[in-house]
Amino acid sequence: IAFLEECHPDAELAPRDVVSRAIYRRMIATHARFVSLDMSSLSSPSIRFPALAKICREFGIDIETETIPVRPAVHYLVGGIKSNLHGQTSIQGLFAVGECASTGFHGANRMGSNSLLEGLVHGRICGKNISKYATAERRWLSPVLENVQPQIDAELNLNDMTYSLKSLMWSEVGIQRSAAGLEEAHELLKDWESYLSRLAPFTPQGIEVLNMVQVAQAIARCAAYRTESRGAHYRDDYPQSSEDWKVHTCVRADAQQFVITSEANKWAAPKTA
Repeated sequence: IAFLEECHPDAELAPRDVVSRAIYRRMIATHARFVSLDMSSLSSPSIRFPALAKICREFGIDIETETIPVRPAVHYLVGGIKSNLHGQTSIQGLFAVGECASTGFHGANRMGSNSLLEGLVHGRICGKNISKYATAERRWLSPVLENVQPQIDAELNLNDMTYSLKSLMWSEVGIQRSAAGLEEAHELLKDWESYLSRLAPFTPQGIEVLNMVQVAQAIARCAAYRTESRGAHYRDDYPQSSEDWKVHTCVRADAQQFVITSEANKWAAPKTA
């Protein structure tokens, strides 16, 4: 049964956040793990989409005659480490570029293929600046590892912790958010951070999982702070966008707590008379 026509005039060609929410709600309503994409009405879909056809064939699906099981997934992070147009962060000598950087280029909802342009243009600019900095500065900075202690005698399954973290973020900080779900996520993440800080092994995986939990806390706090819906950030308790929230939100860890501030949108379109 086609359902996207009921959600947006452009149906399957609607913005990705609209389509993702529609699929997500459909899956919940039907208790299904996916919805089906039917391409049989298109002329020669295998020729028009050869890469997709190849992948589907590997899973035994013929897109000419069969439907394709699809579901939303995390695809791109439009936020990230705050940096300027030269890639410089608030830490001297630390540069951020690409998906890990928050340049503000994409706003709240990235347009298709814009990340490629960002990588090409911003990557070139940052590469030049990093080269200049590295040539002028010969100091090596020692890594700062706070809170992580050598593992004591305790069973800690990092793979299980990673899976639990991803599951929590998907269910409470994912496509559809609410104050109750974000608060539940915050409380769990706070407990997990305390647990990992005491018991995580002093290994790359141990430090990485702890960092993932800390970043997840920052995302959950920012999502709770922004009491509106905008682009990929959708709250069912605040489903509309607000003019008051045409700002960038920034979060930083300060004395074991997160401090959130708002900044003017530097890419805002000029007002017309």
